[in-house]
Amino acid sequence: MKSEADMPENNDSINLKINLKKVIAWLFIIAGFLLAAHIAGQIEKYVFHHSTVFVLVPFFDLGNEKNLPTFFQTAILVFAGILLLLCSGIIQKHREPSRGYWIALAIGFFYMGIDEWFMLHEKTNQFVRDTIKAKFIDSIHFPWIVLGLVVVALAVFFFFRFLMKLDRKTRNTLILAAVLYIVGAIGFEFIGGLYLDWAGTDNLVYALLSGIEETLEMVGVIIMIKGLMSYLAAKHTTIMIKFKE
Repeated sequence: MKSEADMPENNDSINLKINLKKVIAWLFIIAGFLLAAHIAGQIEKYVFHHSTVFVLVPFFDLGNEKNLPTFFQTAILVFAGILLLLCSGIIQKHREPSRGYWIALAIGFFYMGIDEWFMLHEKTNQFVRDTIKAKFIDSIHFPWIVLGLVVVALAVFFFFRFLMKLDRKTRNTLILAAVLYIVGAIGFEFIGGLYLDWAGTDNLVYALLSGIEETLEMVGVIIMIKGLMSYLAAKHTTIMIKFKE
């Protein structure tokens, strides 16, 4: 009788093939559907005065928490983080010194995914007010924006040389993705805060501003995913899943 050590190793494996164009197309379709559902729901709420419609209005509200849009945004942020880890693995294989940057970005995206679900950044508002005792802070409805701008500035400083060493296509795609995300997350949050102070949150305009903000964030992350998948494809990356006992 043969022992386990003598038994031939089963080399069967699953080769996972991902179609870049189809993945990105479906992500944009889902994002477009969520935006359309949000707009329809907010019109139903503020024009026709039906605030729930069998809970569908809050379920598709892009400005709401822990609903379908929040789940999708969390999922794509985590997916981007996984792709960044795959990129770091490719860099390690080629013994390139930039692996730490990829890992740092992956950690950042995983944190952003957690933040998207639990709204952690909103909890820093009072901290910013207590730390920066200035009159202009009191005029900003969402003071976390100031902290966000500091983080963005530090990220630009830290990742600048890393970005410059990437190929032009990947670099431009990642920069575009970052700009769209920042314009949505910080720019439209600031605009929404100004409008909120003037007219409050319970109106169609504020709901549409929230929709634009979240849509820009989704589009930014999807473009990031496209850039990362294109980068992995250019490196001739093969994803193989192999199970062993």
